Amino acid sequence: MLLGAIVLGGCSTSLSEMQIGSGSEVKPEPTAYLPVNALPPARDQAAMEPAERDKMQKDLIATRDRQASAAKEQGKDQPLTQNQAQK
Repeated sequence: MLLGAIVLGGCSTSLSEMQIGSGSEVKPEPTAYLPVNALPPARDQAAMEPAERDKMQKDLIATRDRQASAAKEQGKDQPLTQNQAQK
C-alpha cells in the first residue's frame, strides 16, 4: 500500500498541471526563442566590415603563432615522455 501511495504521489504534479477543457482558450506565452522553422529577420548592415575582419584574422593568426612557439620552447626544457620518444 505504501508503494502504491508513492507511485501515485509522483504522478500528482504532472496531473495538476494539465489543462482541462478545450485547448482553444489557452494562448501560448511568447518566448525569447523563435519557432523551429522560423528564420530570423535579415540584417540591415554587415556584421563586420571586410577590413575589420582581415585585421581580426591577422591578430588571431599572430596569437596562434606566438602560442605555438611558446609551447615549443617549454617542450625543449622538459624531458621527452614515452609517447614522444616513440614518434
